[in-house]
Amino acid sequence: MADSDVLREAGKALDLEPGSACLVDTGGRILHCNPAWDRFAAENAAPPSVLARNVEGTTWLAGIAGEVRGRFEEVLRRALAGQARSQPGECNSAELHREVMSHFVPVLRGTRDVVGVGVVCSVLRVSPLGAVYQPAPPDEALYRGPSGLLRMCSNCRRVARVGPEPVRWDFVPAWVAARRVDVTHGLCPTCMELQFGDLLRT
Repeated sequence: MADSDVLREAGKALDLEPGSACLVDTGGRILHCNPAWDRFAAENAAPPSVLARNVEGTTWLAGIAGEVRGRFEEVLRRALAGQARSQPGECNSAELHREVMSHFVPVLRGTRDVVGVGVVCSVLRVSPLGAVYQPAPPDEALYRGPSGLLRMCSNCRRVARVGPEPVRWDFVPAWVAARRVDVTHGLCPTCMELQFGDLLRT
């Protein structure tokens, strides 16, 4: 069976999963997202940039930022080497914190050759953000530039710390849940890559 046929069948199987799932090729690019992917996005008022039509064809890791990126990168590498793996993480909205488990299942041609990876996510626990995070950082001044404004990503709504490169972008619930007037909006590097990476490289 050709690789394309194997991947097509894997995509059909992922469509039956109740949780958000996607199919990733050996280069780490998203080939397909199941219907639950967009349902989850709609239920959580996610921006259009994370809908299946906008992420298919992009690099899967481009949507992961912060200290957990390295862990997911290693899990994906192992899955591409043929080892099924799981990795805990989180998926937050403006009001809710979700503990999520991502399951990485190699897609095989025959018994040995890996032609892709199925990534299936399941929500383990849902809690109010305030029960998990501090309402505001103790070092709030470190987020404000010379004008006193915060710099917030208009997509993921993380906030940039002021300081030397590389700038760190943090998720701060107190600044996500409510609309603020002391904010200048842009895109963090991760969201810029997710939305415009292919265009920037042409």
